[in-house]
Amino acid sequence: MALWRWLSNTDNHKTLGFVGAGIVGAVALLVQLGVIGKKAAPPATTPVASQPAALTPAQTPPPPTVPEASQRAEAGPRGTVVNIKGDGNNVSIPGKR
Repeated sequence: MALWRWLSNTDNHKTLGFVGAGIVGAVALLVQLGVIGKKAAPPATTPVASQPAALTPAQTPPPPTVPEASQRAEAGPRGTVVNIKGDGNNVSIPGKR
């Protein structure tokens, strides 16, 4: 019964809330730092001797080709279309404001 009397005191409610918030904050900090919940790295399954040798400069593969981005523009009747690649391009259309 002494425990229930201690819990019924409002000052003790505030103390328990403060201590609980401190514990939650400490656990959150430890999780962020990786101390808690850190997953172990899987063991290496490939022995070092069976790994492929490094390529010599004569054997280096060519860099991958990246397709150039294409743009398409269509204008309706009496319309004007401007298709610009790159930055800093200026377009002036006479008679249009």
